[in-house]
Amino acid sequence: MIYYDYQPGRGGERPLNILKDFKGHLQADGYAVYDELPLEDITVFYCMAHARRKIYDAQSNNEKLASYA
Repeated sequence: MIYYDYQPGRGGERPLNILKDFKGHLQADGYAVYDELPLEDITVFYCMAHARRKIYDAQSNNEKLASYA
């Protein structure tokens, strides 16, 4: 199931309220509020675009390793 809920602002109370009884797999961005979830029943998959950006940025530190990733 795909669920999208827009709320103005960046407050964490809305996502925490929606997910308080959730169990399963959750794909999300790196928004820090998800760190407050009880993760014993949730497997979080983070956005691959965010991960790719960090790997791309790492090229200035170690181009060979970042290119491999």
